[in-house]
Amino acid sequence: MKWIIFQLSIVTINAQTRKFIDTAKHACNCNEAKFFKINSNLVITHKKEPKGFDKQEFNGSRINNISIFEKEHNSSWYQLKFYMEGNFCFTIMPTDTTNDFDYMLFQKKDTNFCRTLNKQMPLRVNLANVSKTKKGETGLNDNAQQNYVVKGSQNPYSASLKIDSGQTYYLVIDNLSNTPKPYQLNIKFEKRIKLSGAIKDSLGNGLVAEISITGITGNLIKKVATDSSGKYNIDTTLNQLSKYLINVYNKKHFTYSAVIDLISKQPIRDTNIYLPALTTGGKYKIGSINFYGGSPKYIPFSVPALENLTRMMLDNPDFKIKITGHVNGCISGGRYDTQELSVLRAKAIKDYLVDNKIKSNRIKTDGMGCRKMIYPHPENLMEEEANRRVEIEILK
Repeated sequence: MKWIIFQLSIVTINAQTRKFIDTAKHACNCNEAKFFKINSNLVITHKKEPKGFDKQEFNGSRINNISIFEKEHNSSWYQLKFYMEGNFCFTIMPTDTTNDFDYMLFQKKDTNFCRTLNKQMPLRVNLANVSKTKKGETGLNDNAQQNYVVKGSQNPYSASLKIDSGQTYYLVIDNLSNTPKPYQLNIKFEKRIKLSGAIKDSLGNGLVAEISITGITGNLIKKVATDSSGKYNIDTTLNQLSKYLINVYNKKHFTYSAVIDLISKQPIRDTNIYLPALTTGGKYKIGSINFYGGSPKYIPFSVPALENLTRMMLDNPDFKIKITGHVNGCISGGRYDTQELSVLRAKAIKDYLVDNKIKSNRIKTDGMGCRKMIYPHPENLMEEEANRRVEIEILK
């Protein structure tokens, strides 16, 4: 009997987003600005519409030759105190896409900010008619180039702003509609990522392959293909407070999966990726399969690796596999005993494959419980995750 073993390893995910439901009325002037501490991504959902048509807090329509509101219509003021650093972005998401939103962003440098409002210099302004865009959204975006977008423009986004911890900013959002509706303000920290390199086989020859970036729910962020020599270029914007996967697939070679960790602030480097050929007797590792603690249910972040495994089975219809589950530590007193849990995890992977048109008779399952832990006495999270794995043995 010939076999190939695949090891599916574990990663830990930590995305930080707070949600705030605002049922109170909007703060319609600078002195009443609603205060928020920003130490993570924040989604503010307003349940009431802003009111206060044709207010006037600004004299004239320009400050230091920069276009500003000609007047305020239905405005909402926010005071944002930052307890973290990064590229500040936000999106105004209307419930009624016919509503047109403008905004200005100021930095608070002294306690007299509101009293000297007409002398304050905005750092970002967007006066575009966003009601004519597809979703009616506007905000700051890491892909945008302009700090100031003037009236009449169709560009709904201004450039993101580098924020330092301890700084305070005022954001004023104006809804120009006669019938304003509630909206959502999505505050986030984004980073533009550029990666390049080549996909190669073990001998250094270029491979044509598909490369994807996926999020913590398994959602596709970006997909590109290499050129004929295996070279690739990826240019995309990611959330600074999350982790992502880069996945590589070539049907003649084993799949590759690795974590892009923006939370740790480690530099993202260009890289060449080497894919080993699928050969009988070879041993391979596939990353990013993880389960909820003490449960046979895999987390959504596992889906891209499972999709690649499914593709491998479809592209190689003669393969028959045995899936073996493992756990971290000999568990007692939980919902499942150690042996049962390892078997159920293997079956969960089989169920995914069968649900995706892989015949059940091509797949066997087994569990090793805690009998073959890579680290019998794990000393850190990484070693615990290495124990909590699923191995796939390909029989041929």
